[in-house]
Amino acid sequence: MFGSRPVILALFAIVTVVMLYFATELKVDAGFKKQIPRDHEYMQTFLQYEQDFGGANRVLLAVVAKEGNMFTQSFFQTMEKVTADVIAIEETDDARVRSIFTPNVRFVEVVEDGFAGGNVIPAEFTPSLDGWTASEEDFATVRSNIVKAGIVGRLVSKDFSGAMVWADLIPEDSGKKLDYQAVAAQFEAIRQKYENEQVTVHIIGFAKMVGDIADGARSVVGFFFLTIGMTWLLLFLYSTSGKLASLTVLAALISVVWMLGALRLMGFGIDPMNMLTPFLIFAIAVSHGEQMINRFRGEIFFGGLEEGSVEELRARAKDAVGPLEAARSSFRMLLIPGTVALLAGCIGFGAILVIPIDMVRELAITATVGVALTILTDLILLPVLLSYTHLRNLDRKREYRCAN
Repeated sequence: MFGSRPVILALFAIVTVVMLYFATELKVDAGFKKQIPRDHEYMQTFLQYEQDFGGANRVLLAVVAKEGNMFTQSFFQTMEKVTADVIAIEETDDARVRSIFTPNVRFVEVVEDGFAGGNVIPAEFTPSLDGWTASEEDFATVRSNIVKAGIVGRLVSKDFSGAMVWADLIPEDSGKKLDYQAVAAQFEAIRQKYENEQVTVHIIGFAKMVGDIADGARSVVGFFFLTIGMTWLLLFLYSTSGKLASLTVLAALISVVWMLGALRLMGFGIDPMNMLTPFLIFAIAVSHGEQMINRFRGEIFFGGLEEGSVEELRARAKDAVGPLEAARSSFRMLLIPGTVALLAGCIGFGAILVIPIDMVRELAITATVGVALTILTDLILLPVLLSYTHLRNLDRKREYRCAN
């Protein structure tokens, strides 16, 4: 293998560039149904009747009066506009949007002649009209209708400080793929538009969570770079060599790039719930890379492992070899145990595939592929790179290792 080092490096460089391109094409791929065990009999019943009764993928938007009383003209004007804007979102199922202003929220009461009912908000109650003014009698009627409709504690808070808009999103298998980041952005725009000194707007739901996680991805990238920096520093302090620390981090980063590119090639995206998987692959790659540079350093310094008394180590300094021979020896010593260890990791992550939840299976596939690719980067690429590495101040570093 070491006789064709330039060819190996060229192949790794080409593959890395290609994988980096595909990695940049990755998009956030979230799905509500990816979180549920679809093969379970309860979930099969849920999916069977989802089109008829609606699903569970919804966003709840609450408008709350800061003063604790929703029966004000400004609150109802805001609530009506918020309801209209939610219905206007293309990804919401208009027929299943529920609020005190939607016609599917009604009350029924028993009267002398039988039953009577109507919308919670009477037809004459029109906050959207210019110059509209509500009287105390109007608010009393609406309050009574809310109680009759049985929506206190559901669409209206028990203390009448706020009301909620209940929005079901269109089913994911309806033929149109939901862009959860776009949905979250539209709901966030509603919050920013109507939240003021009189009311606050609160939003929960899977789509909003995905949007928040995606928005926080920038901070995750920042933490990843911080992780790289701290890892390099620790490796430098341990190996006393900036070259060895840099090559270990480089090999680990190539593992991560290859993993992300492989995901794109397999047709996957990056699920927000699996956002930390690259950290995991980076950590595993650094761990095995550290073993390689540790063995390499021992060959360079003492012609073998850094074991024995100070006198023995100093006596063995004459057995030190050059970088090519040290890399070849390290490769021979660690190829089999390193491969077995990483394959065991692949099997461990692969075992997670038995869990019948799509999101968990994607996590298993991502981690398994990442660990498998680490075999190539840490046990083949890294030794080849080390074979070109000439360390400076060997005598001083050797004495430092003996002293510590």
